Amino acid sequence: NRDGVILYTPDVYTPLFRVPSGGGTPQQVTTLPKGDQITHRLPYFMPDGEHFLFSEGRSAAWDGEVLAGSLKSRETHRVLDAPSNVAFSHGRLFFMRDGSLFSQPFSPGNLSLSGNPAAVVAGVETWPFKYLGNFSAVGSVLVYRLRRGQQRELNWFDPAGHTSVPAAESGPYMSAQVSPDGKQMLVVRASSESPLADVWTYTMATEVWARLTTHRDQAYTTAWSPDGSRIALKAANDSITHLISSDRREVGTVTGSGPGVGPVESWARDGSYALGTRQVRTTGLDLTRVSLASGSPIAVLYSTTADETSPVISPSGRLVAYLSNQSGRMELYLMPVTDSTVHLPVSQDGAVSEDNLSAPAITWSTDGRTVYFIDARRQLMSAAVSDGSPVTIGRPIRVRGAPDAIANVSAAPDGRLLIIRDDARNRVPLTVLANWPATIGDK
Repeated sequence: NRDGVILYTPDVYTPLFRVPSGGGTPQQVTTLPKGDQITHRLPYFMPDGEHFLFSEGRSAAWDGEVLAGSLKSRETHRVLDAPSNVAFSHGRLFFMRDGSLFSQPFSPGNLSLSGNPAAVVAGVETWPFKYLGNFSAVGSVLVYRLRRGQQRELNWFDPAGHTSVPAAESGPYMSAQVSPDGKQMLVVRASSESPLADVWTYTMATEVWARLTTHRDQAYTTAWSPDGSRIALKAANDSITHLISSDRREVGTVTGSGPGVGPVESWARDGSYALGTRQVRTTGLDLTRVSLASGSPIAVLYSTTADETSPVISPSGRLVAYLSNQSGRMELYLMPVTDSTVHLPVSQDGAVSEDNLSAPAITWSTDGRTVYFIDARRQLMSAAVSDGSPVTIGRPIRVRGAPDAIANVSAAPDGRLLIIRDDARNRVPLTVLANWPATIGDK
């Protein structure tokens, strides 16, 4: 605000805090209601510099509300019945709802809406997990970006021959994993009308798509069993991971791990256990292990105050590759499966962009001697690995001939890599209305 007070949230499931812009001790300004996986975020000061609006969200769903608060009290009241970032300009409050940007008359004096909401523009780019729409309004200037096109290339890349060929026609692909026998793909595909997705299998010999899920969700966590007979899938807004057989019957479940992540992300070669990720208020993202044979509860494999996510077990079963932001940005590390006290850095200049964590960004060669990963610039990288004693890791290098703008990598038994690459048609510029009151008026 004009007094130099900054409002922020330090982690996913925390209340809002204030801190002076010149530095100082943070002070809590909101109180979370009772319950798990509740977040306060997206604070926005009103013109008086004392009152502010913010979103209170529950789980990974677009479920919650916009509340009004004050620096002088922890009392709040509801302003909107759905969470969203907001902006106030010329007596109107801008906010997102169902992928569209709306505005509505708003009184900063009593912090309340009046009249009816009016749609400004549909199809604005959104990040559902963050309750965030890509727009800003300051004074008479309104800026937004429409949702990017979702067409992506699904290609086979041969790291030995440095060639790339289509694996299927372009489509709204979010992630893709090759089956252990190399004959099928497990693909998360978005809808052409919205960012919601379904899980499909694709049989390469017959070019046949088959849908596994019965309802769309914001994202899915998926994994093949080592023998390809089962598929683990978990919707972002579901606490249950479903184990599906090859004939599409549910043959088991694993409960837990929280929104957007799952306990079965990488299956051990003998099928006895799986590694995954949980998300909790106190430590953020942690690595977990669950026994699939005994049905025992999910156990924490590795937990710090940083985020650890995306575990991938090596073919030998001795190492696990994972991502962590303990250095301040996401990097790739290796850890012995049986010793969570040893952590070996692999990447040096960042690994995977923060907005691409839902797709496989790490994969091992079938012989376990190379780990491939996507770096922060969305380039395909590789590092040589020896899992002897001691473990040795080569310097990461960019894979020669690999395309750029990669969003997914999964190794096939024949050594090829299944990659998803952004189509140039997905690039959408910002739209700037230099005098929105004259352009859209009271719309």
